[in-house]
Amino acid sequence: QSKKDPCLFFKRDKGTLLEMLLVYVDDFLFLGSSTSFETFLKLMRQEYELSTSPSDGKILWNGLEIERNKSSIRVTQVTKIREMSHNFAPLLAEFGLSGKIKTPHPEFTADDLFNPNMVVDPVHATKSEQRTIHQYQQLVGAMMYVAVYTRFDIAYAIGKASRLMHCASRENLR
Repeated sequence: QSKKDPCLFFKRDKGTLLEMLLVYVDDFLFLGSSTSFETFLKLMRQEYELSTSPSDGKILWNGLEIERNKSSIRVTQVTKIREMSHNFAPLLAEFGLSGKIKTPHPEFTADDLFNPNMVVDPVHATKSEQRTIHQYQQLVGAMMYVAVYTRFDIAYAIGKASRLMHCASRENLR
């Protein structure tokens, strides 16, 4: 274990660095040989829910799909995004937003969807408004998860949307 960072672990052999493991909450980064990585995955599977598909080299973990070959590593969240789409389908349908939606970048729209004058006072919110705030928090939180891992292109829009997490109205949810 590193003396400067308690989340960083090393494996050494006679002073030579063989492997590094960086752990943060429920995520990890492993650096080492393929053989040591396979051993590491075997040990992780004994303690945690982790599935792999050996025939195509994909690792499925915590909503991420990690595909590796001899020359590259590819990380996607297609399954997580589809799951989110399924979970939020009723909410999107309620607003008439089902199917594929093309939305302009928030900086280039005529509508100000993040207008602070359209917000709800969370202290005096009705049950319906509280439900809307909760739905907004779930939707934005799920999209933040995706933006952090693989969809950096939506990070700006999600960052703007997150400013209203505590007071979103139905108009903001739209």
